[in-house]
Amino acid sequence: MWHFVQKGGIVMAPLLICSVLSLGVILERIWSFHRLLGIGRKNEEQNLSAEELENKWSRVVRDMSKGLTILETIVTVAPMLGLLGTVFGVINTFELLGHGPAGLGKNQLGLGLAEALITTAAGLVIAIPTLVALNAFRRKIDNFIDECNEHLTKEENKRHVETPSETKPGDRTDRIRGYSL
Repeated sequence: MWHFVQKGGIVMAPLLICSVLSLGVILERIWSFHRLLGIGRKNEEQNLSAEELENKWSRVVRDMSKGLTILETIVTVAPMLGLLGTVFGVINTFELLGHGPAGLGKNQLGLGLAEALITTAAGLVIAIPTLVALNAFRRKIDNFIDECNEHLTKEENKRHVETPSETKPGDRTDRIRGYSL
């Protein structure tokens, strides 16, 4: 592993930072989602008013959304850093070619091409699992929002039967909004 990091050149340093940061955020979000979903679902059992539930669930959604911007940034930046490493590797290779046959050895040519390919692969290896995790977290948030809104709609419909209002039974009230990134 360290062998690839060394051959990848200077761009591997920010890629390693992206990798560690991504892993840290993903692990923290997994732990937080487990805790926050438990809190969000317990609120239903506490006989809270619809407005109190809406406020609590909105805070839970906001807390669930923390860190997603970091993952989005890593998904975008890691492949770009990989591409930058590719450019550096190709530049190094062309510099060797520019010195003519005397300056060109198989090992030197191979190192330039290896730098190019290693950084590209590293950027993709970091971005792809980060994207999968980001989409999974978004899906969990969306599902939680749907559950909350369904519960609030049921409460509205119950209230409508007890005290008719201008809303019709079955009208969906999407009061819990999605995350803002």
